[in-house]
Amino acid sequence: MHEGHRYRLRERFINEGLQNFEPHNILELLLFYCIPQRDTNEIAHRLIDKFGSLSEVLEAPVCELTQVKGISEYSAVFLSMIPQICNKYLQDRSSRSEIRGLDEIAKFAANCFVGMTTEHFLLICVDNRETLISYHFISEGNVDSSTVDTRKIIQNLTASNATAAVIAHNHPRGGTKPSRADLMTTIQISRSLRTFHMNLLDHVVVCSDGYMSMAANPQKYGIYLNPD
Repeated sequence: MHEGHRYRLRERFINEGLQNFEPHNILELLLFYCIPQRDTNEIAHRLIDKFGSLSEVLEAPVCELTQVKGISEYSAVFLSMIPQICNKYLQDRSSRSEIRGLDEIAKFAANCFVGMTTEHFLLICVDNRETLISYHFISEGNVDSSTVDTRKIIQNLTASNATAAVIAHNHPRGGTKPSRADLMTTIQISRSLRTFHMNLLDHVVVCSDGYMSMAANPQKYGIYLNPD
């Protein structure tokens, strides 16, 4: 019985993709590949009931996933890998073509945070044509002037022969509105770059629902990117 159901679900995916799948069906299909010969539909429903949504299941820590009946550590690791694989896929796909202009760089920055459940700080090195040269995760944790290593930023920019930078960080559980610490960090980094004849072009704040570019909102945030 289970094998017939698994076959039909796989065939449905082959023919339709995931567009019309319910969240529990997607989890059920994923679990086929780490839980053999068991009813993964029931387990998928348990996961949704506990965590609330597909994204929250995939972002849950391994230790919490294993508290759900039917989920072993092996299965939990498998599920936890999915967002991070998506992250690497998006970064790799972007790296195959030239990324130019602040709009495209902001989109690239947002993709870099897919699947991340803790706050990270990203540096993007840019040339004088506003073309992405390289990118580096500088730190993990709260983004403020005490935790962001300006020296490391300068070292990476210099090593990449960059003339400017775009910085980005994520709010895993919040919105895209920058905090006071975010704004103060923006000012500090901008002033530090100027001493090395480099410019801070943008600060992108990313959350699960999207992202906000300070450069795209110059009336509100321009003073922080270009302080006196």
